[in-house]
Parts: sequence; structure tokens; C-alpha cells
Amino acid sequence: AASFVAFDVLAVAGRDLRGLPYRKRRKWLRTLLADAEPALALMPATRELTGARAWMREHTEAGVEGVVVKHREHGYRPRRRSCLGPPAPRSWHPIARSTRRW
Repeated sequence: AASFVAFDVLAVAGRDLRGLPYRKRRKWLRTLLADAEPALALMPATRELTGARAWMREHTEAGVEGVVVKHREHGYRPRRRSCLGPPAPRSWHPIARSTRRW
């Protein structure tokens, strides 16, 4: 069975949300997915590094390949990536395969 896990929303019903801070886009997404069926899910979010580390340990076996780090106050930045740690390679995707241990 396949699942789709969403972590961001860029537009709703023709309204461009890219200029909004991530925290507001996340609120939109939470509302949109409030009644979603199990195959569609809102990606859990945390502001705690300990929580992110625990998810990586617990969910690696389920196929989770990495974490998405978003600045809560930034709007969407097309063709730009922000990351913590060393610069991301050009092939980096929003959910990148990671061998790095937090």
C-alpha cells in the first residue's frame, strides 16, 4: 500500500501561498488534511531536535529517508534550498537520503 505524506502547501484554490511564512502554510495544510483518509497524512512537525532524532531512529525501518527542515518565518523560495550543516549537493531534494546521524 502506498501513502502520501505532505509537509507543505504552496497554493489553495488558486490562492498563491508561497509568500506566506512556513508556519502559516503549515496551518493551511493542517486544515486541509484534518479529515484526510489514512493514505493521505500530514507530516509530523517538531521544533525540538530531540524529536527529529527520535523520528529518524524510529521511522528508518518504514522507509523514511530524511527530514525536512523549514524556517518557520520564511516564505517559499523557488529553486533555493536552505539546510543546516554542510551545503546540500545540487541533487538534494526536499526529502533527501541521509546517512548522517543527528
